[in-house]
Amino acid sequence: MQGGLLAASEQSESKGAPQSPTRGDRIRRVGYCPPKPLKGRQKTNESPERTHMAWNKDLDKTLTKSLLSRSHRLKPMAFVGQAGLTEAVIGQVRRIFKTHDLVKVRVELDDRTEVQSAAEQLAAATDSTLVNRIGKVALLYRPIEEEEEEPAS
Repeated sequence: MQGGLLAASEQSESKGAPQSPTRGDRIRRVGYCPPKPLKGRQKTNESPERTHMAWNKDLDKTLTKSLLSRSHRLKPMAFVGQAGLTEAVIGQVRRIFKTHDLVKVRVELDDRTEVQSAAEQLAAATDSTLVNRIGKVALLYRPIEEEEEEPAS
């Protein structure tokens, strides 16, 4: 039996049938081995510079995480137009802070640095903290001040 099989394989080689080389043959011939795919992300000592997001380092990490998770369902409540930061916008955000502790503001300016500076100025003017800014949307936080009730006489 084996003789018959060998004879058949010898016949196909003699006929000149093209044999496809195996992967190992190609690697040995070319001398190149493709790199293995990386598992996970590359860890580097340097943290990448984030230009589209501005994180606040002053807040507690757990508070920041809870505020960010709460902000996903919010829609922007105030809008800063092309005229920039005006007294009307600041007054509107102050009125919103009377009932809400977390405010999402959309800043309709073209330059990224202008958006960041307008968000920081708005946070300073309303005595709030800039939690995060992604693109043109800024997230401001100020705890609701509890009004002291006067005791009834």
